[in-house]
Amino acid sequence: MPATAKGELFLLYDSGADDVHRFLIFGTQRNLGMLQRSKIWLADGTFKKAPPLFAQLVHATAQKDGGCLPEDVGTDPLLCPLAQPQQMLLDFEKGVITSFEHVWPNTVVKCCFFHLTQNIWRHVQSAYTHDEELAMRIRRIPALAFARPADVPDLFDQVAMDLPLTPEIGELVDYFERTYIGRTLATGYHVAATYPIHLWNNHIGTPLGLPRTTNVVEAWHRSFNATVGCHHPTIL
Repeated sequence: MPATAKGELFLLYDSGADDVHRFLIFGTQRNLGMLQRSKIWLADGTFKKAPPLFAQLVHATAQKDGGCLPEDVGTDPLLCPLAQPQQMLLDFEKGVITSFEHVWPNTVVKCCFFHLTQNIWRHVQSAYTHDEELAMRIRRIPALAFARPADVPDLFDQVAMDLPLTPEIGELVDYFERTYIGRTLATGYHVAATYPIHLWNNHIGTPLGLPRTTNVVEAWHRSFNATVGCHHPTIL
C-alpha cells in the first residue's frame, strides 16, 4: 500500500525491518498539512485491524471548522515538524498517552469522557439496571470531570460516603480512587493515580466548547472495520 488510488504517496515512513519496535506511518501530504494546521487532534487505536506482526493501528483525526477530518494514522515530528497541537484527546491507554506526551510535551492531553463513564459502568452494571436512585448517585462520579480539579478529591470522598456499602459499590469506589484519583496511605505515602485528574477533567474545556469524546474516531474505525471485513488483514 505505498500509494493511494490517486497515485499519491501513502506510506510516509517505515522504521525498518531491523527495528524491534517497527512502525509504519500512513498518510498523504494533504493529511499532514491538515494536522499541522489543526489545534485539536483526536486519536484512537484498534487492535483487531492491525496486520499480523503489528500490535495496533493508531488513527489521528484533525479538527477543522468544528468538525473532524480523518488523517488515516498518526504522524511524527520528522514528517510534520511544525505540528504543535494545543490539545490531544485520547482513549485511556497508558502507552499511547505516554507516547504523545513524549513527542509533544507542551500539548494538553485529555482522555475521552465517554470511556470514563463506560469504565464506571462495567463495575456496577447490575446496580444501574435495578436501582434508579443508586444509578443517579453513581452518575455523580463521572460528573466529577466537570468540577474544579483541586476540588475533585474532596468531592469524590463526599460522593463515596453517600453510596451504600455493598461489595460491588466498594469495588467501584476502590477502583475509581486507585485509577483516577490517587490515594494517601496510612504511612503518609501518596500513591499516584494511573490516570491523574488533569487527564480526564473537563472543567476548563467544556465552557470553551472543546471536544470531550473520541466517538468520531471510533465511528471511523467501525467504518474501516466494515470495509476491511476481517481481523488482522495482510498488508501485501
